[in-house]
Amino acid sequence: MVSDSLPDLKIASHTLGLLRGIDQRQRQMMELILRQQDLINRLERDLRDGFALIDRDLRDGLSRSDRDLKEIKSDIVLLESRISQEIADLRDREQRLDDHEEWLSRLETGSANGPSNGSAL
Repeated sequence: MVSDSLPDLKIASHTLGLLRGIDQRQRQMMELILRQQDLINRLERDLRDGFALIDRDLRDGLSRSDRDLKEIKSDIVLLESRISQEIADLRDREQRLDDHEEWLSRLETGSANGPSNGSAL
């Protein structure tokens, strides 16, 4: 009987050793999985923060671009107004010159009554 229990003890000892080894590997795997999960969480947080920064920078850039475009449009409207005023002034001067030329030509012919628009020289 004693000899029958000796192989059983060896088998039990080897089984316990094998179970301890499996348990140790399981703990190591769990630690590895937890470390990797922490790394994944950190990576997700960093990506989320990075995308939030990119989004904020894009919004800031777009708002600056929008503001710059509005300013350019305003400048174009002002320049268009100024050019229109200059064209109107040139037309007025041209009309006055034409009126004076007409008046001078009538003076030379002897029928001068002043410029036709009523303005004096």
